Amino acid sequence: MAKAGSGNPNAGSHQLRMEDQRPLALLRRLLFETEESIRRSRIVIQSTRDAIELLERLEGRQFSN
Repeated sequence: MAKAGSGNPNAGSHQLRMEDQRPLALLRRLLFETEESIRRSRIVIQSTRDAIELLERLEGRQFSN
């Protein structure tokens, strides 16, 4: 028995390419989200460092007065 769409020899390969692109799209999305998470984490780390530095300066002023 013939499969539906067997008249077009590229029909199966087109479907396969579309399925293959789905994991690549998901991988790209995951990569973007990971990079964005890293960027946000760096911002939080820098903010924390700035806050610690400010607190250390304020503590130094308290002890010097």
